[in-house]
This record gives sequence, structure tokens and C-alpha cells, in this order.
Amino acid sequence: MVSCGYVQKKAPRHYLDHDFYAYLGFMYTMPEHRGKGINGQLMADLKQWAKKRGLTEFRLTVYEGNLSAIRAYEKAGLSRHLLEMRWREE
Repeated sequence: MVSCGYVQKKAPRHYLDHDFYAYLGFMYTMPEHRGKGINGQLMADLKQWAKKRGLTEFRLTVYEGNLSAIRAYEKAGLSRHLLEMRWREE
């Protein structure tokens, strides 16, 4: 196995304009296989699966500093949406 991921049907926050969305999770491609279009194909397959089940909103989370992953997701058609901030008390 060189890449993985899953899609899960989730209910959004009550104030959003859609009933459900497809959450893409555990997206990973082994470093030696990146840049070969594998992630793009996996995401296309996951999106197709979700669309067949009536899901048209797609979301995932990625660390802000993971620029290679962000580029891969943007290449697959996703765009930046929210920025989650935190404060950790040590």
C-alpha cells in the first residue's frame, strides 16, 4: 500500500447551509510515492463515491504548515476555508 484515505458522511454545524458533508480523513501517501498523482486519483475516487450518495460538500483538515499536502488538496479542487487557532498552556 502506498496511499490511503477514507470518506465519512457527517452532519455539519446547525448554522451551515447543507444537511451533510463528506469528510475526507486519514489522507496519506508515502513520501517516495508523492508527486505521482496518486493522491489526486484517490481523492477523485473518494469524491465520486460520496457524490453517488448525494454528498456535494467536501471537507478535510490539514496542518497549516503542511504545504505539500495543502498544494495537493488545492490541486484536487479544494480551497482554504477556515483557520483553527489554539493556545496550549504548558
